Amino acid sequence: MNGSIINDARAGSAAKAWMVVSSEASTPLEKIAAESSRIQYQVFPEGDLSTVRAKMNQAVKSGCKATCITTGVPFRNTEASFGPAKLAAISRQAANWDLIDRMRKGINVPILVKGIMTPEEAEAAVKRGIKGIVVSNYSGLLTPGMASSMEMLPSITGAVAGKVPVLIDGSFRRGSDIFKALVFGATAVMIARPLAWGLAAYGPDGAQQVLEMLQTEVARDMAHTGKLTLRDIDRTVVKLHEA
Repeated sequence: MNGSIINDARAGSAAKAWMVVSSEASTPLEKIAAESSRIQYQVFPEGDLSTVRAKMNQAVKSGCKATCITTGVPFRNTEASFGPAKLAAISRQAANWDLIDRMRKGINVPILVKGIMTPEEAEAAVKRGIKGIVVSNYSGLLTPGMASSMEMLPSITGAVAGKVPVLIDGSFRRGSDIFKALVFGATAVMIARPLAWGLAAYGPDGAQQVLEMLQTEVARDMAHTGKLTLRDIDRTVVKLHEA
């Protein structure tokens, strides 16, 4: 695993892409930061808050340019003994804005919140001074039938109205998928599995090729729709059908 993270960092750097590093990564951040200058640090609002804050401060010292606090994951390590009351209690804590404020206090890099899935949550994040949001149904992966991040993106970008960057993740596989997210107002798209597939097949060169292939596909779709720059992309190129 250590080598794969380093290779991801090298591939991302070569393709001029940002990398999000989990607080649970086994590779020291200093080694990752030595390979890429575009790194965000992902943490979860759980466990001992002082330990989490210490990790965040260390990440900044190691060169991370932003921190992403991930909410909406109340039971990542699901136990069979967890009943509804226990899960509900943990879930309420995961969405606690006061807890997020305590986590980010004194952290001198931009703070993003991942797990935003409603316009109301997005507006609350902006009002509290959050510098960016990530539309993600992280916990929805455990609950069939939940709305996808792409389904919620248009209403969330509408609520944010350009005040902060809006990122999104969730099963992006092609450049056309990314282009659609940009159409609906996303600032950037986060990918994972395609990068892992490229890395598994051809090492860091394969991971870099995947990133550059996605970038090329987005550029192709822009050309096909007459959009010369990213700023030109808007909703005029799509037609929404009522469900």
